[in-house]
Amino acid sequence: MKAIVTGGLGFIGSHVVDKLLEDGWQVMVLDNYFSGRDHWGLEKLRPEIRRTDICNRDQVQAAFREWKPECVFHMAAHHYIPYCDANPFEAYNLNVTGTLNVLMASAENAVERFFFASTADVYAPSPRPHREDDAVGPFTIYGRTKLLGEGLCRGALEWGWNADLLIGRLFNAVGKRETNPHLVPEVVKQIADGAETLRLGNLFPTRDFVDVNTQARAIVDATLRLVGFETCNIGSGVAVPVQHMVDLAIRAAGHPINVVSDPAKQRASERNNLCGDVNRLRTLIGYAPEPAGEQSIRAILAESRETANKV
Repeated sequence: MKAIVTGGLGFIGSHVVDKLLEDGWQVMVLDNYFSGRDHWGLEKLRPEIRRTDICNRDQVQAAFREWKPECVFHMAAHHYIPYCDANPFEAYNLNVTGTLNVLMASAENAVERFFFASTADVYAPSPRPHREDDAVGPFTIYGRTKLLGEGLCRGALEWGWNADLLIGRLFNAVGKRETNPHLVPEVVKQIADGAETLRLGNLFPTRDFVDVNTQARAIVDATLRLVGFETCNIGSGVAVPVQHMVDLAIRAAGHPINVVSDPAKQRASERNNLCGDVNRLRTLIGYAPEPAGEQSIRAILAESRETANKV
């Protein structure tokens, strides 16, 4: 069984690669090394890695013709919101044009199963957990690019491509291998670097923080179980305040740390709540990913300290 994982050197993508390898798949990673890296080194169980710009249609087509995958997990994206806001062309080019190239290569090479990594950021703000048929209304460039990508996925099936296709709206993953300075890994990094004071933005919003290992497992299981076309939230279904995750990080550090709310780090536009209703996912695979907890934090902390020791 052969799979292609775009963005497989990145955060969630590399964990998806791990799960596929564990399940006995042969995996080709397509990645441009923008922020990811080879996590497998000389391990016997490792993917084939091809440096590829998915915005280059010829490169994508060549990889698909060579590998002939049955299944594709399209994880590649610019997903760090501040980067997307500062670089709109790059965000739209990769997240939209790149997605179109991957979809066309999949259809033309008769891929049987396809997963598109979308985001909970496509939803219009709401105080209650989001259901998949709720109104969409992204207010970030990242969210808008992903909503366009969802539309391309629906359109691809109208080309006559007979594939099982899952759009996964991902919630806030937490764990090792993070490639961008999102809140939780940034807090843990500061702690690993010996910070005695954390300067952070808003701590009151609630988020569906998900353990990345179990999220990756759910992505693989749902994609392989699905028949037809579906959109699923892939989160834990549990929302906690940002302050809760900061407290877990401080507890993992094992010593007191001051926390200061810095207005300069507060976003101009902020969702008070972002949580997913995961009943549809539970119906499909029988479970939902686990909420991120102290174990997820400790994995990041250990990785940060290991990286610091190598420098």
